[in-house]
Amino acid sequence: MLLISLFVVVLGVAEIHGAVIPVVGSQVSSSSVFTFGSTNYGPQFAVDCGFGTDFTVDNTTFATATTDTTPYMDIDLGSNFFLISVTITNRGDCCSERLRNIRVEVYNNNPTLGGTPEVCTTIGSTAPAASSNTTFTCSAMAFGRYIRFNKFSKVDANDVLQLVEVVLDGVQLISVIPVHGSQVSSSSVFTFDSTNYGPQFAVDGGFGTDFAVDNTTFATAVEDTTPYMDIDLGTNVLLRSVTITNRADCCSERLRNIIIEVYDNNPTLGGTPQVCTTIGSTAPAAGSTTTFNCSGMPIGKYIRLKKSSKVDASDILQLVEVVLDGVQQLAISLW
Repeated sequence: MLLISLFVVVLGVAEIHGAVIPVVGSQVSSSSVFTFGSTNYGPQFAVDCGFGTDFTVDNTTFATATTDTTPYMDIDLGSNFFLISVTITNRGDCCSERLRNIRVEVYNNNPTLGGTPEVCTTIGSTAPAASSNTTFTCSAMAFGRYIRFNKFSKVDANDVLQLVEVVLDGVQLISVIPVHGSQVSSSSVFTFDSTNYGPQFAVDGGFGTDFAVDNTTFATAVEDTTPYMDIDLGTNVLLRSVTITNRADCCSERLRNIIIEVYDNNPTLGGTPQVCTTIGSTAPAAGSTTTFNCSGMPIGKYIRLKKSSKVDASDILQLVEVVLDGVQQLAISLW
């Protein structure tokens, strides 16, 4: 499913709006299930679109067992999402105070197998009001396939993980943002024999790391004092990471002193970039493929890989392949 989303830029600050992520009962699980009478109040009740807040009358509230000392509920989204917010409906007839001490975590892999989560948000020791629908906005970038509602502390045995309904808002991730040769340009092009090693080589899907043998490496001219390569994505993206393959046969040290920038407009016309990340004075290993994660939330249409300094004339901008990972957007509004 393609979820359409929109970036709204307000005074230079990006506010991201997503769409409701559809979740069905087969995608949820929990550490335990509370049973009352003949009813098991399993996690499927948390995503059944039932918003009735009376536990026994409406039969649409999820709860864990009182014997469960580390209660949680997991949601497997089936693919990677950028989680923006979580809206939770609280029980109304009694016991609304139980919706407390809960951490909303996002995992790349199944959390039952371990791993370090990205924390979207935390509900503290004070629960939202009875029968309320409360939206908790993620305070940091939270990317992943699995969402866990983790009750990290219980006041007593009756302090179960309990909620009426959960609604997730987010944007489906594109693992790789497609880029073609017509979308790239550079400050100059290195020529060797009869071959021009232009920027189209950096996005041609060729990962051969021998410069002369494989003919798939991009390089700028030695006389270029401020080398760069630009990518016009054609639409706005939230760039998450950049993966670069380095040359292996020689000269791998050239993949150094590089700034990866994101622009709203064509950088050849000027403007202030958002910096995704920087490659310092030590290059990745020869022949390696290295992922550089963005340190912020850079949003824009243009990506520039620019050499911030050159050690000597032969210290050109040179790389085998570039792969972009992020959230592709369909529109942008300026307020």
